[in-house]
Amino acid sequence: LKALPYREADRVVAIWNGYRQGGTISRTAIAPPEFADVMDQNRTFDEVAAVGRSAANLTGGCGASSTCEPERVSGYSVSPNLFTLFGAGPAMGRGFTDGDGAPGAEPVVLLSHALWMRRFGGDSGVVGRGVNINGRLRTVIGVMPARVRFPDAPISFLRERGELWVPVAWENYRSEERGNQYLGVLARRRESASMEQVRVDLATIS
Repeated sequence: LKALPYREADRVVAIWNGYRQGGTISRTAIAPPEFADVMDQNRTFDEVAAVGRSAANLTGGCGASSTCEPERVSGYSVSPNLFTLFGAGPAMGRGFTDGDGAPGAEPVVLLSHALWMRRFGGDSGVVGRGVNINGRLRTVIGVMPARVRFPDAPISFLRERGELWVPVAWENYRSEERGNQYLGVLARRRESASMEQVRVDLATIS
């Protein structure tokens, strides 16, 4: 079997809610307050990140080489540290920083390689250009490498491969209802922590 294509893959874990139904446990997403709990209280992770599905209506920004018709694309709202958690950086431009996604921060977006090639014709001048996403102007700060196909995961709410990503400081949404569960949560286990310690840690937080 090929190794997973990111840094120290054995230390990256997915976190979900489990509900017992008869003899089986169903997996569901995480609410923003629950994500904040994990961030605040965990003792076994170096990093924690969240991702939410966010379909995007994309207009503008394509330049002279394209008809620039409005397009609906697959987007995700992610913690700014998501790609650094995997050890993945952009092929062009810059990635998200801790300040991206915070209240008052400049609206920015990262593009997938596939979207960059299809809509923008592989134009290197796309970095720094403004695009309209769901009625809000965002600045393109980077393009991810072709090998990055996140999330592309076998989980219902993370199944569709992302074409663009916008930063959101999800820990700031801790006042939302705890029953409003729509986030995928990923974490990097500390090198000194075993998976059993991770399970005990999460059970205590729960």
